[in-house]
This record gives sequence, C-alpha cells and structure tokens, in this order.
Amino acid sequence: MSYTAGMKQKLKKIKKHWKPTTSFDRIRRGGMVLASIFVISVCGYRYFGSMSWVDSIWMVVITISTVGFAEQSSFSDSQQLFTVGVILAGMTASAYTFGGLFQVILAGELEQRRGIRRMHKAIDQMSRHVILCGYGRMGQNLALDLSAQGFDLVVIDLRTGILEELRSRNIAYIHGDATEDEHLQAAGIAQAGFLVTCLPNDANNVFITLTAKGLNADLQIISRAEHSSTAGKLRQAGATQVVMPAVVGAKQMLNLISKNTPQ
Repeated sequence: MSYTAGMKQKLKKIKKHWKPTTSFDRIRRGGMVLASIFVISVCGYRYFGSMSWVDSIWMVVITISTVGFAEQSSFSDSQQLFTVGVILAGMTASAYTFGGLFQVILAGELEQRRGIRRMHKAIDQMSRHVILCGYGRMGQNLALDLSAQGFDLVVIDLRTGILEELRSRNIAYIHGDATEDEHLQAAGIAQAGFLVTCLPNDANNVFITLTAKGLNADLQIISRAEHSSTAGKLRQAGATQVVMPAVVGAKQMLNLISKNTPQ
C-alpha cells in the first residue's frame, strides 16, 4: 500500500460523518413504509380474509383513510385484530409522510430545492473555477475577494448556518462534507482549475487534498496548514502550495517592525 493510500485510509477512520435528515427524506421514507403497509394489508385480506383482490384493495383504502365501519363488525376476531393493526400502522405512516409534506410547504423548502437545482446547473457549466473547502474566517475573506475579482467560485461547507449568507451574496455552494467524493464531484471538480482547503483541521485538509488529486490530477491545490509537520504531508498528498497562517502572520509582523525601526 502506498503512503498516500495508507494515509487516506487512516484519515477516513477518524473522520466523523453525519448527514441530516431533510423533509424530502421523511416523505420518501414515509411513502415507502405506507406503500409496504398497503401491499401487506391487501395480501392479508386476500389470503387470510378470503376476499377478492378488488375487495381487499377496497378494504385497505377505506381502513387507512379512516372512513370507518359499522359499530357491529361481521369480521371474525382474527380479522378484526388484523384490521386494527392496519388502521394503526396506516394512520402512523400517513401522519409521518404528510407531516413531512406540510413541513416542506410551510418552510418553503420546495422553492429552496428549485433554487438549489438551478445552482447545480450553473455549477455544471463552470470551467476552471475555484472550489473553496471551508467558509470560516479565512475562507469567508477569500470568498469575498474572489467574488469581487470575478472568479467563478463554489464553496463546500457542512454547516447550515452559513447557507443563507452564501445565498444572499450569490455565491454557489454545496452543503456537505468536503472530504466526501460526491460533494467534490457536485462542485464540479472534474472541470475545476483550483481547489483551496481552508479547514482548521490539518487531517481534514490532507484528506481533501488526497481525494481531490485522485479526482482531478491537473487540479491546482492550495492547502492550509496549522502545524509545520503537516506541510510535508500535504505536499506528498498532492498540494501545489501550502499556506501556514501563523507563519505568514509572523513574517508580516516582522516586516512591519523592520520597516519602522530606525536605522
């Protein structure tokens, strides 16, 4: 196993990954559960209740829709208990699914999703653009300068609190973990010209550099490093340039002192 492959495997073990559940996920899961309950219930009435397929479907529909029955049921005890289970399961799945739908409508998530699709189409049309991983203090300043100079830019960040700011500044973004291949690919890494890693965690910066270089060998990568020991690892991973904010800041202060010291 090569050095870079071994490093990537070790870093992946310590990387935390969390994907939030959206309203669309809730609707999809609820719909799958509801469809499963419908099929199982129809089969139950068909084979255990000795009903025809049409009668079984009719029975499930009026049961889950809570249309109701007469107070005195002609069903056997086992059929009544099965019907109770269908009602409880169907109502629970329906409430879960339609609750997610109402949440989407009330939160305006449909409009937001359309905006995200338009943004992804714009990203697909970009070429030789800059991918910025991390929108912290350093990343924010860099993003503003790049946008001001007319560079095509895509920001990748996992935090939800910055999304509204990025939208208001008309900066394209991918909401996700930059260490994941799918998010780098969604940012158009195949046709990108530069990638900048501004995360405060050196391990994540090394991992992103390894992953990005594997997806686009011609990519120019500028990586941030907090510790001097990481600089060499970043270069071995494929970084074109390594920037250490502490070192750059110290040199700038030294220059200021030198310039203002009387000879």
